[in-house]
Amino acid sequence: MQRENHAMVQPENLPANPKQWLEIEAQQRLEAAQWALQEGDSALLWGLFEAHLSLRPQPLSPHSLHTYRMGLLHYLRYTEETQVDRFGLPPLQLYVDWLHEQGLAHLTIRTRATAAGHFIRALQWSGISQPHVSRPHRFPESRDEQRHRRPYSNSEIAKLLGRADVEERLILLLGLETGLKAGEMSALRYGDVQLDSKPPHLMVKKHTGPGAVIEIPSALQSALRAWFAGRPFTPTSSVLPGKRGEYMEDKIRGLCQRTEVEYSGAAVEGLRLTAGARLYRSTNSLEALMIFLRISHRRNVAQYVAAAEGLSKTQETVSAVKVVQP
Repeated sequence: MQRENHAMVQPENLPANPKQWLEIEAQQRLEAAQWALQEGDSALLWGLFEAHLSLRPQPLSPHSLHTYRMGLLHYLRYTEETQVDRFGLPPLQLYVDWLHEQGLAHLTIRTRATAAGHFIRALQWSGISQPHVSRPHRFPESRDEQRHRRPYSNSEIAKLLGRADVEERLILLLGLETGLKAGEMSALRYGDVQLDSKPPHLMVKKHTGPGAVIEIPSALQSALRAWFAGRPFTPTSSVLPGKRGEYMEDKIRGLCQRTEVEYSGAAVEGLRLTAGARLYRSTNSLEALMIFLRISHRRNVAQYVAAAEGLSKTQETVSAVKVVQP
């Protein structure tokens, strides 16, 4: 369903917040929603979406609201990239299939599809009919598809680093040099990065038990200094702007698309897998691998050992990274 031209004049007194979306007359709400949808105005559409969500019996937490807002932004990006007609949105199954093609984890796909479904109900509440929309009937089922990642090759890493901007380079090196997960990257605070200590190190927190202190290799030190330069930070400021791991996924996926490196099968987890495989190939020590990646049980190291066996003999190994349990 290709996008059609729905030229319309901007209504007067557009609602500025969810409360106004609730208070205006039904015809005004419809005209404002039609204008916002035509323009793809994410701020206006979020006001409509949040107003509709507020009608639920139980109020949503700030975390849930953030998830829905990000879900709206992702869905609008999908409509823009595929040029579908927003006034005749296609079945949500097509969105699920598109997300799957992007190499996303199955839980991320479900979360984004759920948010899109709630957004479409908000459009219908405003009076915009969506006759073609139906609920998805098939989601990616296999957790193995999410977990069976591959490491990045040397040539792929060179391509990625060669085209990365300052933020993308930092995300790459946090994964490749320290083995951080996407969630650990998003949780990293400025106060956790001790560049002026001897030696420079990161403090990686865990939900339970003690965290880890990881020495920062020189390449990552440079990437962190370049990222911090000219940016105001407090000790509690997030190092990266994304509040969830999805932000890192989107950044690396976009970089892979620009460099024609296959993202599906590798993803952000592939950076950690590459780091672990390199370390194990260098040390042949399961204990060193478990400490480096903060792994509690030996049953969780098999994929890194297998990845190390699959690395070419010319694959670079990591030997400079040191991890010390506090």
